[in-house]
Amino acid sequence: MRLGLGVGIGLLLLALMVTVWLFRLGRTSTPSIFPSAWVEVAGLDGSFTLTVNVADTDELLTEALLLEIPALKDRGMLLLYPEPVQYALELKNWKIPVSAAFFDPDGIIRRVKLLRPCPTSHCHFNPGLPFKGVLLVDSSYIRWSADVEGYRIRLQTK
Repeated sequence: MRLGLGVGIGLLLLALMVTVWLFRLGRTSTPSIFPSAWVEVAGLDGSFTLTVNVADTDELLTEALLLEIPALKDRGMLLLYPEPVQYALELKNWKIPVSAAFFDPDGIIRRVKLLRPCPTSHCHFNPGLPFKGVLLVDSSYIRWSADVEGYRIRLQTK
């Protein structure tokens, strides 16, 4: 059976749209490319454990910051840098408010901040100090307060 040129082009465009849709669908949740681990957040008032996805390579760090709608309802995203960095953090496509706990090389939380969704691509947050990593959690799940500054984050791999 022979299809007309218009039908053939239509099917090609449909296939392209489905491919793009599937690609975007895959980016709307936390991809399985991230290793999973636990972090313990401990302070004088006690401690709690949280399941996290870990971004600890350049590729994973880039991917984590570009996620559109991370699935953080019951887990966090742990961004770990090889050396302490001091720059502005930009969560380009995140659509939910995120509680961020910035910590030093010893795992001590030095700054906490609520990062709100950014309507443009020019929203940056600079914690104002060098940090080795940041623990990001959906703010409806955990809302960090300045009370946790001084707490220690310990990574426990699964």
